Amino acid sequence: MNGIVRDAAGQPLAGVQVYVQGSEALEVSDGQGRFTLRTSGAGRRVLVAFAAGFWPSEALLDLDGTTRDIELVLEPADLAEAVTVDAAAPEDVVPSAQEFGPLEVVQLPSAQADVMLYVQSLAGVNQLNDEAGLFVRGGDSNEVLTMLDEAVLYHPYRYETVTGGIRGAVAPFLTSAITFSSGGFPVRYGNALSGVLEMRGLGRPPAREGGLSLGLTGVSGNASLPVRSAGGVRVSGNWSETGPMFRLNRTATEFSRYPASRDLNVSAHYDSPTLGSFKVFGMSLRESVGIEIEREAFRGLLESANANDLAYVRWDRTSASGWQAGATLGVSEYGSHTYAGVLDIEQGDRRRSFRVDVSRITTAGTIRFGTDGSESRYTFAGRAPDTSVDLGGVRGVSAFDIAFDDWQAGAYTELEGPGAGRFVPNVGVRVDRFHRARATTLDPRLSLLVRLGAQQRLRVAWGIYHQAPGGGSYYGSYRGLALRPMKAYHWVGAYEYTSDDESLFLRAEAYRKRYQDLPLEYPAERFSSAGYGSAHGVDLYARRRWPRIRLEAVYGWLHARRRWTSTVGASRGIDVPDAGTWTPYFAIPHGFRATVDADLSDTVTLSASWRTASGRPFTPVVDAHPGDRGYLPVYGAINSERAPRYERLDLGASFTTPFGPLLFAAITNALGRNNVLDYAYSPDYAERRPVTVALPRTVYFGATLPLR
Repeated sequence: MNGIVRDAAGQPLAGVQVYVQGSEALEVSDGQGRFTLRTSGAGRRVLVAFAAGFWPSEALLDLDGTTRDIELVLEPADLAEAVTVDAAAPEDVVPSAQEFGPLEVVQLPSAQADVMLYVQSLAGVNQLNDEAGLFVRGGDSNEVLTMLDEAVLYHPYRYETVTGGIRGAVAPFLTSAITFSSGGFPVRYGNALSGVLEMRGLGRPPAREGGLSLGLTGVSGNASLPVRSAGGVRVSGNWSETGPMFRLNRTATEFSRYPASRDLNVSAHYDSPTLGSFKVFGMSLRESVGIEIEREAFRGLLESANANDLAYVRWDRTSASGWQAGATLGVSEYGSHTYAGVLDIEQGDRRRSFRVDVSRITTAGTIRFGTDGSESRYTFAGRAPDTSVDLGGVRGVSAFDIAFDDWQAGAYTELEGPGAGRFVPNVGVRVDRFHRARATTLDPRLSLLVRLGAQQRLRVAWGIYHQAPGGGSYYGSYRGLALRPMKAYHWVGAYEYTSDDESLFLRAEAYRKRYQDLPLEYPAERFSSAGYGSAHGVDLYARRRWPRIRLEAVYGWLHARRRWTSTVGASRGIDVPDAGTWTPYFAIPHGFRATVDADLSDTVTLSASWRTASGRPFTPVVDAHPGDRGYLPVYGAINSERAPRYERLDLGASFTTPFGPLLFAAITNALGRNNVLDYAYSPDYAERRPVTVALPRTVYFGATLPLR
């Protein structure tokens, strides 16, 4: 890529640092303002240029492997004395961080144009089932922090379930860049034990544009409008009705209501040369479903309706002296009503979150410090079976009405060594206060990047992490004892190799995690912080690119053990042994994915993705006895058996027409494999049958029309 950097008057600027976010590529403009930056691959990338005395400039690029010319314009910052700083562009020192863009989400066949399903394909994430829950390196799905423009998404899924959700709540084209960390993340992220998903939203629209997508499951559209020279508005929405897809693909599952959702997203932007940039964003999502389910001896309809709203204000500013500051204030509100059999629950979750970050790149390195926190109001009322999988209520039913408040706040400071050296350390510490736990925690974290020449790197990390337990375990704390924050130790080591032309990239990571103070259920539905556990494994990743073909392969091996009770998961209500650990329901020992994309021409692309994983563990029923309301099961050892291996082949194709519209089609689970999600039983538990996916094979198609 060749380019030139100019000032507002059109004069070339020398000494401007230019880099591509998420890569090692960095260049400095010469005396004529020109630079040459080597890039590879395809997809959407963010090009950044910055220099002392000017506002940073970003450009969104769609790379297709060809040479491009680009012009960047830097606007002068505040009229103050400028200090010239020579420093390398920021680079992720810590391991396990993977960055991608919305185009990559759409292009991966198995992702079905969904951010959460795409993250499931990354190294370090276990493939548990066809849902979108993120289970990271032996951690539960509630151990991942999800943010949009640093506003926390406490309910980041559509059609939320106890293991995550069916899809992600944020559409990929609401984002400009996405970063996922599966371990060893630095101190600027708190209240998360296992992973961080950070999505950057779109900025001020540079031009008037829009788009319309028509598909088998509904319609979506977006529009953006600049307002004078410093403002802008973006609007997007999705209307989804999945009935035609289920009818076309002939599902055997019964529905009272096919899954349906509607969402509206609006953002307003304003850039001030003196005050910085401002963004106000609002998202409103409504969804409903009525679907036949099987749980143990129960077979019936589950009805659910959810409302998920998010609003936040984001501010960013860079001073003439090189300091960068950002702040986000967000509010989220979630409500749901779910009933199936004896289960009838209404849930409410209202939260406020804030975050302030300040940083500066200096000759000695990058300095960062900041603060974050949240305030929550949680309500949970209705009735539920005493054992979570007993929707028929054979073993008893309990009514409850829970409501409580909580808050958490933290502060951090972090120093990252200069990016140009062979050794680049990242040293930080954060302090958090957990109100309901009545605890203050101190978390030091260390990481180191070692450059072994131009092509090889080593990354190592160690750290302590804390997270508040789930609301259900707080309410049932043992004898009124306040639960301690959950605790984890991370050790991560990674090796990376990149070829000279960046056409080949290899990464191998080994990790170990140790858990303490996990919630553990005592008799009479009371919890304590006596739980513990461990996880260790290896993640391998390879990428090879040719002019028209791209190949990716990911493999993960995991060994995880826990003594712990999920407040909503499959272990709730099942007797636990007096001592020792067991395999958690999300521990998948082996997982592999291979994806190939082929450009048959400039307008036609074919893709295929194949994945396989060990079957999920489950607790078998080994016997049954008659009771007052039906047969009472006798369980074997917790999660002592596994379902058959998970396997899926997904195919996709796209065609760009000469008139502008993009046509696309996909076949999910092309081989029609009946992957087993769970097991159900006859009323007397004498027979066991597998519960499989609602759509063994799914054909999907649609079109996208750009509007200008």
